[in-house]
Amino acid sequence: MVSLVTTISFLSYFAMAMGYGVSYKHSTYHKHHKHSPDTIQEACREVYWIRYVNWMLTVPLILTCLSFLSGVNGASLLVSISGALIMFVAALSSSFMDKHYQWAWFVISCLGYLTIVYQTGFQGRRASLAKDQQARNFYTSIASFSLAVLLVY
Repeated sequence: MVSLVTTISFLSYFAMAMGYGVSYKHSTYHKHHKHSPDTIQEACREVYWIRYVNWMLTVPLILTCLSFLSGVNGASLLVSISGALIMFVAALSSSFMDKHYQWAWFVISCLGYLTIVYQTGFQGRRASLAKDQQARNFYTSIASFSLAVLLVY
């Protein structure tokens, strides 16, 4: 699975280098002034949507590997993957929204992340207690690192 994750990541970065997977979000900011004319500023921002597609494909694979390592049941894996997909779809939606709606999508994305933390951090840790000490320590270190990377995201 690691080679599959690496291949998907390589293909998405190759597509970005070739100029694919990019959209532009155009915004107009209107500021009203009391004693002077209004100002209007336009901005165009690049959104690399292919990164979100990359994450939507690779993070469920990583969560699947973690669930196999811990021995967690399939329902927890399904909830964790659903949380990941909700997190990335909400983050992508936030990239294309106006300033006021971005916070709502941010909160939805954070709820998806907290779902992953609960399923991987607590349910996975509880399921890994049935394993030997070495497997339990390995799961704890890999799961902690994965959750920290997602938190930085």
